[in-house]
Amino acid sequence: MEAAASFFRDMKFPPDFHRSSHPTSGEGIEQVIAAHPWLPGGNADGQLNNYVVDPTSADFTDPCGLYVFVVGALQGLYPNPTGILRRNLIKNLGYFYNNGFPQCPELHPFGQL
Repeated sequence: MEAAASFFRDMKFPPDFHRSSHPTSGEGIEQVIAAHPWLPGGNADGQLNNYVVDPTSADFTDPCGLYVFVVGALQGLYPNPTGILRRNLIKNLGYFYNNGFPQCPELHPFGQL
């Protein structure tokens, strides 16, 4: 807990924190998902131990559906962004699209720069 508190309170990484020595990618994610399949969902009615699959949620088997889901979630969180927030949302959505979803139609819910 102290490491987490230091990270958030002091904005420092723990003393034994080590970065990867090189950039990484999502290469091999298919094998991880195949070995540990799960469907998106959640506990129904605010109860515990009653997991219900949500067929409207995105999952890793449909990359374009996942992309549309994330863009829709951002639109819900930021219905009318302006200024620097709008600019940064546009830029970050571009990075998100270019680095994981180039096979999907690109969406521009906040416009383009």
